Amino acid sequence: SLVLATPTALLARRNPGMSTTKALQLASVLERQAADARAAGVADARVLDLSNLTLARFDDATLDGVHYGQTAATMGATVLLNMLCRRPEREQQN
Repeated sequence: SLVLATPTALLARRNPGMSTTKALQLASVLERQAADARAAGVADARVLDLSNLTLARFDDATLDGVHYGQTAATMGATVLLNMLCRRPEREQQN
């Protein structure tokens, strides 16, 4: 498995050059890279979109706009584990 992860949603409170818009633009680039990897034979290349995942918890999961607390970290870890775990129904579809 190849998992490319986007950066978290960013509020730019710590660094004016960081923004959620830039994180989402990077997500588009990573989607293209995953598609290229699949075309090159990496069957299980996917993107873990932490930008949108953390954007959903933006108001209550971060104090400084960059570092996310327990709920956002748990959600990201759960999604990643689900992406990495093999499930019989997925194997049958391939």
